[in-house]
Amino acid sequence: MNFLGQVLPEKGLIFQVFEYGFILGFVLLAAWVSRVYMIRIDPRIQGQGALRTKVLAACFFIFAAGYGWVVLTGERSNVLTCVLTLNLVLFASVLGSWLAVSLKRPAELVPVCVVVSLADLFSVFAGPTRNFAENISGYYEGGMKGIPPLVDFFLLKMPLPGSDLFLPVFGVSDWVVIVFLCACAEKFKMNDSLVGKQGRLYFPIACLGLCLSIFSAWWGNLFLPALPFISLGFAGVMAVRYPEMRKLTKAEIRPMLGFSALLIGLIIMVRVFR
Repeated sequence: MNFLGQVLPEKGLIFQVFEYGFILGFVLLAAWVSRVYMIRIDPRIQGQGALRTKVLAACFFIFAAGYGWVVLTGERSNVLTCVLTLNLVLFASVLGSWLAVSLKRPAELVPVCVVVSLADLFSVFAGPTRNFAENISGYYEGGMKGIPPLVDFFLLKMPLPGSDLFLPVFGVSDWVVIVFLCACAEKFKMNDSLVGKQGRLYFPIACLGLCLSIFSAWWGNLFLPALPFISLGFAGVMAVRYPEMRKLTKAEIRPMLGFSALLIGLIIMVRVFR
C-alpha cells in the first residue's frame, strides 16, 4: 500500500525527480538487507522453525516497545523510526523467506501472485486497508499532531528532502511479499534481477513493481495497492523468462480460478451495496 500519494505536498518536477532517487535508493537498500539475510543467514537455519519463531517474536517485542514508547511519551524520533523500520525489514525477511519453503514448483507462484493481487485490491477498495489509508491521510494532512494511528507503525519510512521527519513509503506486508518472491526465485534457481545476474548489482523485478506503484500513486495523488504491481509484474516477467513458470496443472488452476472468482465477487458486491 502506497501512502506517499497523499502525505506529500505537490512540488516542482525537478524536486520530485530528486526525491524519486531517494526512494529508489531506499528500496534498493532494503532489497540488499533482505538479500543478505536470504543468502547468508536463512540457509543456516533451514528446518529450525523454533528459531525463526523466536526471531519473529523478538521483532514483535521491538515493535511493541517502540509503539509503547511513542504512546507513553509522545516523542517522535527519527532514530527510533529508523530502528523500527529496520525491524520491519528483518521481520519481513524472516517471514517471507519462511513462507517460500512451502512451495514445491515454480508454477505454484502464478496462482499465489494472482490471488495476492486480488486480495490486496479487495482490501484497498472494499476492505480494512481503505480505513487505514483514511486514518493515515488524516494524520499527515493534519500536521502529524498527537499520537500516530497504530497502522503508522506497520509502514516502512525513510527520509526525504524537505521533511524533518521520516515519511511512510509502503507497508510491511508489501515487503513480506517481495521477500517471498525473491526467496522463491532463489530457491528455484531463477534469476529475478533486472540488472545482470544476482551479484553485487541486484534489482529484483518485484522491487521495480513496488517503485512503479509508488511513483504512480505519487503522480496521481492516490492511494494505490502495491501488490498487483509487485506480484503480477513478477509473475509476468518470470513466466516469459522461465517456461516452468507456465506449466500450471489443475492443482494450481482450479484454486486460482475459485479464489479469484470469490474475491472479484466480493469486490463487486461491496462496491454495489455500499
